[in-house]
Amino acid sequence: MEEKPDDFFFLRLDVAGDTVNRVGSNGRTVSVMEFPFFNTLGISLARINYAPHGRLNPPHTHPRATEVLIVLEGTV
Repeated sequence: MEEKPDDFFFLRLDVAGDTVNRVGSNGRTVSVMEFPFFNTLGISLARINYAPHGRLNPPHTHPRATEVLIVLEGTV
C-alpha cells in the first residue's frame, strides 16, 4: 500500500471532549482504522479530558499493552 499525506495526519484530537457525565471524563481513541500511519506499529492514541476536581478515568485494562500518560495541562 502506498502512503499518502493524509496517512500522517489526524484531525479532531484538538477538540475537547464533553466531561459532563457521571465520571467527569471523556476519551477519544485513535487506532490504525482512523490513522493509517499506525499500521504495523502496534500502537494507538487517546486524548482524555477530565473535568476539574476529583474526576476519574473509569477502570479498564490493556491486555498485552503498555500505557504511557503525558499531561499537557494541569496535574493528575
